[in-house]
Amino acid sequence: VRTEEGRLGLFFVETGANVASTLAYTARKHPDITCLSCEPGETAFQKALENTEGLENISLYNLASPGVFEVLLEEHPDLRNNPALFWLDAHCWGFQWPLKDEIRFVTSHFKQAFILIDDFQVPGRDQFYYFKNEDRPCSFEYIREAMMTNDYRLFYPSYSDKTSEHHPLTGWGLIVLGDPGFKVPEQLSGKIEEVK
Repeated sequence: VRTEEGRLGLFFVETGANVASTLAYTARKHPDITCLSCEPGETAFQKALENTEGLENISLYNLASPGVFEVLLEEHPDLRNNPALFWLDAHCWGFQWPLKDEIRFVTSHFKQAFILIDDFQVPGRDQFYYFKNEDRPCSFEYIREAMMTNDYRLFYPSYSDKTSEHHPLTGWGLIVLGDPGFKVPEQLSGKIEEVK
């Protein structure tokens, strides 16, 4: 996928669309980005289709992750060689938890990518909510064995300011694959820290 100016296309790949709130927001805010997502639950998938109707930069699949990745590479062959952000947000509500398989696939098929894991445990910062599956925290320790490369950098949030009075801060982890020159944007300085 190339833009009219000839620049490389950008991809946003989400797992666990649910009703596509994040997917629709991203597609509307960034119409130049190809947004790909999946949702295995039939009811949520139908609602996601309604919520993304008319957004031409979206492809939505009624499939579970990580099985959808093979389909994405087949239907979007440029995905492998273009900048991509993988938003891993499938937390096994009624399905097998796919996080390790997702990590294994992305880190073995992509030399450069950004992997953002939602609801992630932030070590030493108990103010951040994180997901647990049968007492197994969604954490780097949990996925470490699934990392198929050592060429990565790991970042966590380090802020304490909240955007909602009613919801806790939610943890996340950012894994930057194959980009040793990556720099935290200036506007996020002091809000993100790298694990050394």
